[in-house]
Amino acid sequence: MKNLVATLLLSALISLPVFAKDKQEFKVEGFYLGAGLGSSNIYNSGDAKWTVNDSSVRFYGGYQFNEIVGVETDFTRFGSIVIDGTDAEHALWTSSVAANLGYTFPNRLRLFSKLGLSLVASNPISNDDIDIDTLGVKVGFGIEYALDYLPRMNLRLAYENDFFAIEEKVGNSTNDEIIDVSSFYLGASYKF
Repeated sequence: MKNLVATLLLSALISLPVFAKDKQEFKVEGFYLGAGLGSSNIYNSGDAKWTVNDSSVRFYGGYQFNEIVGVETDFTRFGSIVIDGTDAEHALWTSSVAANLGYTFPNRLRLFSKLGLSLVASNPISNDDIDIDTLGVKVGFGIEYALDYLPRMNLRLAYENDFFAIEEKVGNSTNDEIIDVSSFYLGASYKF
């Protein structure tokens, strides 16, 4: 009996990709939703060094108009940002809207780049007088692949940056500081 059940399960698993391929077609246009997980880095132009302690978590979605043009929005939490030499710590996140421009090849591979605006904000975790709530610029690039057996499912490997400026108080003066927070991530999305 165990052999019969194992044979049936194995047969079902082998025939599932064939069934899925017959039922679904590769779809370029349409709405999509996805999520990703990756590593974060932060660079700043000021004297104090900033570091990221956690991984980035990203939720994204958009609409692909054709093989080239799409529009995408995302929400990214970069993790815990620590300013070295102090006990200041922030939870940094961005929310953005960007053009997703690239090309979808017939083999289901898509190279893309992103350019848009982002809203950057932070929540202080420990005592700090830096309040981040500003607009930034989103840039990025990556590659996506629509799976053969689940052609509405896309895997994504991408690198994205958010650039923004803040005012840093040093004694009685303030300095403008440019911040570059980046994320290298692996994501998966579903196209409706």
